[in-house]
Amino acid sequence: MSFGFKYGIPDDADIVFDGLNIKRDTNTIDDLIPGVTLNIFDTTNREESLKIDRDYESIVQVIGDFIAEYNQLLNMFNEETKVAGEDENGKEIDAGKLSKDYNVKTLISKLRIIMMNPYTTEFGQELSNLNQIGIGTNMSGTGFDATKLKGILEINEDKFVDMMEKYPTGIKELFGRDTSKINRV
Repeated sequence: MSFGFKYGIPDDADIVFDGLNIKRDTNTIDDLIPGVTLNIFDTTNREESLKIDRDYESIVQVIGDFIAEYNQLLNMFNEETKVAGEDENGKEIDAGKLSKDYNVKTLISKLRIIMMNPYTTEFGQELSNLNQIGIGTNMSGTGFDATKLKGILEINEDKFVDMMEKYPTGIKELFGRDTSKINRV
């Protein structure tokens, strides 16, 4: 890569990228690699290397935040739709305010189905549901827990990152595929 400077201050970028001569009037280049901005800081006449990687920590944080919000919503629905009776210790349980509301129970069911159903990706059955990427109701493997039956999700971060490295486009498809066939071009 070689870079042009004027009076010792970066002025423009003149680089060779994958055999192409690229010249820009700024040393900030954001149109060569989708989603990547190159900031050119110094002049060089030797070949340089770039290493571009995903920010897995931020991705895991966003997915974790989504799961926390989903779980909060599901917990609220579960609490408000519980039926009167006794818990496993014989303690009396009061019915939730929406315990007889069929529409809310249907909504809860649909939410759980949306989250846990398989979705088509370019990888077929090899990658078709969230459990395969480390998101599910028992990712910690702690055995039976009654909360798992209520659809509360958890993430195995190590498995998620491993799968992100192996199937980045497949995971994008799991979270963003339009299955409604609306607005397709």
